[in-house]
Amino acid sequence: MKIAVLILGLILGAFLLVQSLLVTGLSGVAKDDNSVVAGAGGLLMAFVWLVAIALVFSVPLVSTALFGFGAVIGFGFASEYSSLEIWAVVSLVLAAFSFFAWRGKRRDDIRKRLDRDQMARLLAERAAPPPVTGWGPQP
Repeated sequence: MKIAVLILGLILGAFLLVQSLLVTGLSGVAKDDNSVVAGAGGLLMAFVWLVAIALVFSVPLVSTALFGFGAVIGFGFASEYSSLEIWAVVSLVLAAFSFFAWRGKRRDDIRKRLDRDQMARLLAERAAPPPVTGWGPQP
């Protein structure tokens, strides 16, 4: 799941970045201040995505929160830049994928810890001397 978030996030994030750059640049040429601000919101959203993608392998729960924050940014600026609403929905999908990646990582970590504890218990049982059952030499 992490690989899917990484690949989808990089590809879609590149499109988001290019589109936001175009909106910001063309709005500046047209002297439309509202669209310039909305384009800057798209650039901020692309930056948040970049950080979230970078953290998806090490801390997927933080990545989930960042993708959620990106969705909030997208919905916030969607009134002037309607494509950000679509990008916000995509951000929520990536947040869900990242959450499932976190859940899977947590489950694997618990499984590894249990396996390690069971192995340590087995080794401790084998290394322990046999119990003494009585006094004196044993036959």
